Formats: sequence, structure tokens, C-alpha cells
Amino acid sequence: MRTLSRYFVTRYLGLFALIFIGATLSIAIVELLLDSDETLASQAGVWNLIEFVFVRVPSYYLRDLVPISAFFAAFFTIGLAVRWLEWTALEAAGLSPIQIMRPVLAAAIGLAVAMGIARETLVARVIAGHEAARRDSDEDLLFREGAFWYQKGRSIFSIHASDPASGTLRGVEVFERTDHGRLLAHLKSDRVTVRPDGSWLMHDVLARRFDPTHPDEPSRFAHEATVELRVGASPTRLMEQTDAAALPLSQLVEYLAAHRGDDHPGSRAALQRLHRLVHERSSEPIAAVVFTLLALPLGLIVRPGGSLAPAAVAAILAMAAFLLARSIGLGLADREILPNVATVWAIPASFSGVAIAALWLRTHRGRPFRK
Repeated sequence: MRTLSRYFVTRYLGLFALIFIGATLSIAIVELLLDSDETLASQAGVWNLIEFVFVRVPSYYLRDLVPISAFFAAFFTIGLAVRWLEWTALEAAGLSPIQIMRPVLAAAIGLAVAMGIARETLVARVIAGHEAARRDSDEDLLFREGAFWYQKGRSIFSIHASDPASGTLRGVEVFERTDHGRLLAHLKSDRVTVRPDGSWLMHDVLARRFDPTHPDEPSRFAHEATVELRVGASPTRLMEQTDAAALPLSQLVEYLAAHRGDDHPGSRAALQRLHRLVHERSSEPIAAVVFTLLALPLGLIVRPGGSLAPAAVAAILAMAAFLLARSIGLGLADREILPNVATVWAIPASFSGVAIAALWLRTHRGRPFRK
């Protein structure tokens, strides 16, 4: 049984790698052709081009590349076994379908874990680095925790949200430091007006001031109606937001916990979107298992010695149905017609249930390879 398990896992992972690499190369070629001049200029050099093809492209398309590759790998693993009469021989030897498919499902779970780790480490760094590289290097911007951080001289500014239409920043914190990095003051304001000259006007400020020469002394608190700051940066640049999808999942969770009580305009909607994003990112690796599970009964449609084409058409339609259902469901959730979190998990759960039912029917109500 161990040899049999190794045989099917090797076939499944080999097909997965082949499909994944082929799909990655295809997408990379399309990306290069769609924007050939700019892309080739920015990817000058062999190593940069290799990085673009095998690091950046998989990073941006990982959410769909892994599940789709796992789907077709599972389909061909089982479909070829039926077509080549391997399935008939195994059942004749007394092995149940679950025993045959269990190694493939275990390999799919391993792929899901690897995808989750890659998404929260390598992919997060690649996307964040690419987003940072797109911005001008003359501003010292640090992107963390869903908002953005701006540094000017000895001061550091944290901005939670912005409203470009009104030129207003929300949830602003300012950290003023000495030349040696000791904290002088911490200013906090729910609303900041960004003037055309780049200066900031903080409203209803909670100020906490420190004495760096006497660190043991307690800090002093004060409420100030307004505080003007000469930041001297472009108002347009300060309105820019980082891409929340590029952040590691752990930072998104911490960010939501820290801003759960935020009540200024726009925050509730933004936090709801981020809350759903956490669940979307959590469910993405599971898609590799769901797609594999969905492909198994479809592989059993293949006739011994027959063509893979009819079953392949059914497989493509099933995969398209999942992607279409996910797109429609999330679109309705965006419009608040469906509940956000429930929709994210209901779609893979529903298709998993359908796949399990189909698998039970194919393996308990007659054999799929009978002519």
C-alpha cells in the first residue's frame, strides 16, 4: 500500500508541477506581450526576467494558479488510472476507492499548507516590494498594518485612512523625537486637514509630552483644539493608501483588533472589507483541497481505454461553475446583498459537499468504468 500511495502522490505532484509551470509561463508571456515595451525595459537582464517569470507572476496569480493546477493534476491522476485500467486492477485486488484516493487528498492538503505559508511570507514581500517600487523614492514612506506611515526628519506620522475628496486624513498619530531618537511628544487626532501647501492642521488633539532628560518623570497629557504641522509633502502623495491585499495575514488581524472601536466616517466600511479579506485569505489555501476533491469524481467518468475528452469537458465546466459562483457571491457580498463572511466560506463548503456526494455515487452505485 505504501508503494501504491507513493505512485499516485508522485503522479499527482508531477502533474501539478508541470501544469503550474506551464500556466506560469503562459501568463508571463501574455504579461510581456500586453505591455512589451515597458515590461521588457523594467525587466532588463536575465536574472530580473527570471525573477519576473518565476517569482512575481506566481505571486500575483497564486490564488488561482495553485487550485487550478491541483484540479487538473487530480483529474488526470484518476482519469489516466481509469483509462489505463489501473483502477480496474486495483479494485480487483480488493482496494477501496477511498484507499486509492487518500494519498492524493493528503498531497492536496500539503499543497494547501505550502500555499498558505508562501502567501504570508514570499508573496507578501514581493507584492509589498513591488508596490513600494512604484512610488517615488524621494519620500520616506513605510507601509504597515493596512494604513501608511510617513517620516519627515525626526517626526513619524501614522495615518489610518484618508478622504481625497475633502483633503482629510483620519486616525492620525504623530511621534516627535529628539536627534537621538527619544520620544518628545505623541499627538493623536481623529481628523487632520491637509492644506494645498502640504501643511497639516490637526483638530481636537490629544497630546502626550515627554521629558527626554528625565525619563522617569511621568508624561504630561493635554487637549489642544488645533495643532499646525509643517510636513512639507505633496498632499496627493499623503492621500495614497497601501494595498491591503499585500499585507501579511497576521498584520491584518492585528490591525482589525487595534481599530475595532474606530467610529469616524468610512472606517466601519473599510474595516468590514478588511474583515472579509481576512476570511478570503484564510480560505484561499483550502481551495487547493476543494478543487482536488471536485476533480476526483470527474476523473472516474473516464471509460477504460476511452478518451479523456468528454470527462475533461465536464471537469472544465465544473471548475468554471466554481469560479463563477465565487465571483457572483463575492460581488453580491460587496453590495451587502449576501453576508460577507458567510459567503466566503459557503461557496467552497457547498462545492465540497457536491464533490463528496458525487464521489459517493460514483463509487457506491455501480462502477464508473463499466461499458
